[in-house]
Amino acid sequence: MVEIRRENFSIDEITRKMHDPKIGALSIYLGTVREFPEGIGLEFEDDNRAVRELELIEKRAIDRFDIEDVAIIHRTGFLGISENILLVAVSAAHR
Repeated sequence: MVEIRRENFSIDEITRKMHDPKIGALSIYLGTVREFPEGIGLEFEDDNRAVRELELIEKRAIDRFDIEDVAIIHRTGFLGISENILLVAVSAAHR
């Protein structure tokens, strides 16, 4: 699953969709907006090419590694400090 969207995402909701009796591991990466001097947040533009690139990354990961599912969600728009930017979740039968 690849999504680019403005609204926030629920890590629990995404990982719940990935659970399956044959899954023994679920790894999660969460990117957030960090505090930096004179900054109040970051602006992320919506780029249609990004979906294609992320789908290619998803396909390569599934083809190359012994994984069951991948979820990549990237947010757009203005995001304030500590807001979620990117979620990458990968599930596999083995740890």
